[in-house]
Amino acid sequence: MLRTLAALLIVPLAFLLSACASRGPAGERPPMAGRPPVVIEPEDLGRVLGSSRPPVVLDTRPLADFEAARLAGARRIDLAEWGERSRSKESPLTDAAFWRGRASALGIGPNTPVLVYDAGGLTDAARIWFILQHIGVGDASVLNGGFKAARPLVSEGFIRSGPDGAAPAAARWPDRAFGAGVVGLEEREALRQTLAAEASARPQILDARTVNEYTGADPRGNPRGGRVPGAVNVPHAALLNEQGRLRPPAELRTLLTGAGLSPDRPMITYCQSGGRASLAALAAAHAGFTDVRNYYMSFSEWSADQSCPVDK
Repeated sequence: MLRTLAALLIVPLAFLLSACASRGPAGERPPMAGRPPVVIEPEDLGRVLGSSRPPVVLDTRPLADFEAARLAGARRIDLAEWGERSRSKESPLTDAAFWRGRASALGIGPNTPVLVYDAGGLTDAARIWFILQHIGVGDASVLNGGFKAARPLVSEGFIRSGPDGAAPAAARWPDRAFGAGVVGLEEREALRQTLAAEASARPQILDARTVNEYTGADPRGNPRGGRVPGAVNVPHAALLNEQGRLRPPAELRTLLTGAGLSPDRPMITYCQSGGRASLAALAAAHAGFTDVRNYYMSFSEWSADQSCPVDK
């Protein structure tokens, strides 16, 4: 069920949230009607890539790895550029024209299905996924386990090597506001205001960093160590199983609710610089949480602003 984000957001537009869970074993929550899954299992690659409407496949790995072996039809995306740009003042995620131009150059429009994968850590793919769905790509998903999980599971017909092919035709974007995303963007001032609100009105805050970062024992070079007040710690590694895949929706839901996070209340994720927070937001959406936002600039920005409170 779509919900309008809180009016406290200073993002100029409202982002609508909905739950998305990929197909899983019997008893798990199915995807909400009308919303594609946010996670694709490697075992489903044949069906997805061979469908009548195959996705644009984005590879976030280094160039040498991409040229050595990749999924058929994959286009390489420069993770370093996208990551640095998305955290810069020159091209923040609220700059619709800039980011839609980047997507358009990859042949991606608002209605283009997209599948993103990385080497296997999932935070790189989740970061790109978050940016794409935030700017209005309505059918963006992440390959669970990345290329490491996919390679032994697909036939040789799905693996390619060598340089990238010709550049795709640019996709067209209508001149309109950002579309609805599975996960919304949270900004520092909005988060500060929510902390000042009455406790009953505050969203839940999920800190996806390590325990030592959360307690302040590892300040990670930040001006101040610690955490956003009221944050619950669920390290991003706990969201993954022994094979390095994102856990199934039912397991994620149990993990998150066990940490005191309710699927019926708004939730904000953060980490150090956006990648682990994007993965946590992806995991929450996969688990069926319906109102999720990502404080993408995360603790590196928060700790540097002396007016923002920090707990230890």
